[in-house]
Amino acid sequence: MRCLFVTAYDHFYGKSGGGAATRALKARFDDVLGADSVDVCCFDGWCQSLPRRLKQVLSIGRSLVSDLPSRSAFILPIGVRRELARAIARHHPDLVVINGGDVWPVIDAVPAGLPTIVIAHNVELLLMRDQVENLTGIEAVLRPVLRRDVDNLRRLEDAAAVRAGNVLSISADDAGYFRDLADGMNVTTFLPTFDYPAFAREEKPRQRPLHVGYMAKMTWWPNRQGADWFADRVLAKLPETQIVAHFYGAGSEVFAGRRSNLQVHGFVDDLSEIWRTCDLMICPIQAGSVVNIKFVEALYNRMPVLATRLAARGIPPIEDAGVVYLDRPEEWVEFLASPRALETAAGSVSADISDRFRPEAQRRHIADFVDAVMARTG
Repeated sequence: MRCLFVTAYDHFYGKSGGGAATRALKARFDDVLGADSVDVCCFDGWCQSLPRRLKQVLSIGRSLVSDLPSRSAFILPIGVRRELARAIARHHPDLVVINGGDVWPVIDAVPAGLPTIVIAHNVELLLMRDQVENLTGIEAVLRPVLRRDVDNLRRLEDAAAVRAGNVLSISADDAGYFRDLADGMNVTTFLPTFDYPAFAREEKPRQRPLHVGYMAKMTWWPNRQGADWFADRVLAKLPETQIVAHFYGAGSEVFAGRRSNLQVHGFVDDLSEIWRTCDLMICPIQAGSVVNIKFVEALYNRMPVLATRLAARGIPPIEDAGVVYLDRPEEWVEFLASPRALETAAGSVSADISDRFRPEAQRRHIADFVDAVMARTG
């Protein structure tokens, strides 16, 4: 059986959590079907050389003169449906897999009757609606236009999911949304997996100052908002004799000089550098509707984590001595200044939790789902 894995350049090669999740999903289809049987149709980005802000504005304009929502217009090239039709004619797939809700509008180019799976990293509608309602300053004037864009996104996203009939959702919370779209929806959940050995964390007493790390793509607004919240409402109340924070990821450079006890590192290729440096990871997410891949990656590497409950959205409940959930800034300040923070940092997340995110844990699940999809159309 031949499979065509359809994705966008930003998703397949991106250094964000979404990029990591996409590559893991592709690897699981390789495991199940054989790497030689999975072809990739990867759409190059639109106007890649433009500054991000300018590209966002042009994508809004493009959405006004086409049927694409601005999120899709931001990452997909002009003529994308023709490109997919040519790829299908060239590869003759028995199964098409379309990765990411902002790519789903291309489903119109898939011939009727060809089995199709759409992969949901999130409900794009909910994510964009949160983003629009959180606009501030001069950007808020775009809210009426973007609310219409949200309506268009909902229409296209829902229609694509129903047409495919088969949804592979990274978030357990979002899976319910897709099941409710129509009778007979075939929906399953895929936990993020990681294809490298988990970090061998050493359990040992920790000392002050405690080194805490936040790993995220900080050009993405929920991550940036969480970083602002932590820096201004938590770290500002903790002296450098108690806490030193480390921000990792693209865009973290904008926080340079924000606090005397805040160090920024930008994008880091070798994640083991992060695990060795930090005593405790943090996930201060305040908004957004996606599975936080970096939260999951910290768990996989058995790093103790302090997180908001929203950071754990979409994955099965994680109850472990190495994971602390607190939501209010004063709770974070109190915890990080307490002996309990040292105790938590001295330990690690249990091996049972880490093992949930190993490739072997999801391989059989993907195989069964593919079998069910082919049986529905066979």
